Amino acid sequence: VAVTQRPLPLHCLQSLVHARSITVSMGTAQISTLVWIALQLDEFLAILYANPWKVVAAIAVIQLLRSVWSGHIFNSLRRRPGVVIDPSQVPSETYTGVEFKCSSPATGEQLGWDNAATPEEVNDVVSRARDAQVEWKKTTLDERRAVLHDLMQMILVNNETISKLSFNDTGKSEFDSIMGEITTSLEKIRYTIREGEEAIKPESRKVPYFFQMAGKYARMEYYPLGVIGCIVPWNYPFHNFISPVITAIFTGNACVVKASEWASGSRNYFAHLVKFTLERRGHNPDLVALIPGMGATGSSLIECAGVDKILFIGSPETGKKVMATASKSLTPVILELGGKDPFVVLDPCDLQTSADRAINGSFFNMGQNCIAAERIIVQNSLYDKFVDLVVKRLRTVRQGVDYEGKMVDFGSMTMGPQVDKVQELIDDALENGARLVVGGNRLRGEKGLFLEPTVLADVNPNCRVWLEEVFGPVMLIIPVEDDEDAVEVANATPFGLASSISCTDLGRASRVAEKIDAGMTCINDYGLSYMMQDLPFGGCKQSGFGVFNGIEGLRGFCRAKSVVGVYWNSPGPLGFPRFLRRPIFDISKPVLKSVMYLFYGDGVVTKAKAAAEIARLFITGKK
Repeated sequence: VAVTQRPLPLHCLQSLVHARSITVSMGTAQISTLVWIALQLDEFLAILYANPWKVVAAIAVIQLLRSVWSGHIFNSLRRRPGVVIDPSQVPSETYTGVEFKCSSPATGEQLGWDNAATPEEVNDVVSRARDAQVEWKKTTLDERRAVLHDLMQMILVNNETISKLSFNDTGKSEFDSIMGEITTSLEKIRYTIREGEEAIKPESRKVPYFFQMAGKYARMEYYPLGVIGCIVPWNYPFHNFISPVITAIFTGNACVVKASEWASGSRNYFAHLVKFTLERRGHNPDLVALIPGMGATGSSLIECAGVDKILFIGSPETGKKVMATASKSLTPVILELGGKDPFVVLDPCDLQTSADRAINGSFFNMGQNCIAAERIIVQNSLYDKFVDLVVKRLRTVRQGVDYEGKMVDFGSMTMGPQVDKVQELIDDALENGARLVVGGNRLRGEKGLFLEPTVLADVNPNCRVWLEEVFGPVMLIIPVEDDEDAVEVANATPFGLASSISCTDLGRASRVAEKIDAGMTCINDYGLSYMMQDLPFGGCKQSGFGVFNGIEGLRGFCRAKSVVGVYWNSPGPLGFPRFLRRPIFDISKPVLKSVMYLFYGDGVVTKAKAAAEIARLFITGKK
């Protein structure tokens, strides 16, 4: 790479000869041939490098071939095709707690009523999940892959229903639903099927040389925890449910998820997709549950003695309460608590592309996104033109109800109180010196919770939006002088979830990225880390701790055990050296001191003297 400066072809090569995907089913000669082909392909792609579309096509072919070569994963899985499920035919799981209404935020239509699960019902659901997990943890990884594969097919054939139900609950556009709810879920399943075993299989660890001589080995082993309890928000009702379920299923756990009361209309259908998939393969459907309720139901789930770990996604204020409640029983928690993500635009850059990425980052899912690019930090030399490009683009977008035969770019917001809060923040910013560039009002002619995509320029620290998470369709554009100024502004909030840098000087972009306090950084793009499921997702500061996704996320749902073993049974003194036995011998302490100098002393002479002294002590048996 250093010589050719061609990272893209090398990346393709890495993808092609990924050892985990091919070595199981291919012999040495076949692998050698494949590597040779890949090396030729590297040169071929270098020729194509000038035409990105040809490279994209080549990569697609590589991935197709790779899927064929790694087909051994599915050979014995008894795959089943997806089955179309009519929502009207799904049995309803009812509870007896507080009743609440389910309504469409986009149309105002009443979707029905639901009841929160009582503490007793939560305990019962967890108990049944724990019983199911006792058998599930005995399943092979191949069977778990098979269940996930079948679930993937169920999602594919029912994607339109999932998208429509997500719209009913949240008001989001069909595009945002396909991308944010369905594609992310499918990619997580694909990654887990293909790469999950690597994360949780026994892993060898380093052994000091003096223990190697005695035949010792060390490894880490990963076991299921039991029941994972999850409390998830309303912004992605399907993906927020299915994401922890995928990880829990693969790692041998049960999963009980509390749905938000603001997005509960789809609950029965989403849960049924998973339960149907499990039952069709002969497994207990109680392994997974999606229960309704408000804060009290969430507290019951945290306090339940049968829950082994909690995943919470929500606000820092509620996250602190979750942690306090979980601490009473020392239940471990993963907290993902939102963000105030910076999107830094520096000269030189492709300004139109940067503006388009910023719009996507700020307004995807109407800004109701934990990694929304809320603060667009732009270098002064680019500032005015950047603002103009954003305004020009936003004046052409369409907002409304996506499922009335028209194409829209943005849907509605989801929570009435959240709309009021966002409007409050906009008004406060305008009173404190910010400039309204576009939007700022409710959408006329619509009954639902429609707030226009809003751009505020010249935002300053006197505005509440400088520090507070908006969680709505508001882009803040902030001018800065240079890199140091940009980093200072980027780090000026209590959050540290994700960040983006837009700059064609890749060295400069990397240097700025290193200085930003965040769990994730994306250079010359936005939000891609979530689609790269091998990367962990999580933040720092008030954005929480712990991660999901990637190897770290899979292991986060496991109990790790350190194991020390032997390759052979060593007889007599090799099994347990004489100088370590009790009662200790006269030479024990001198031997230990000489061993210290042998392994940790500096220089050949020091080590040689220590070795000679050890030999003398053992030969003579005297100090």
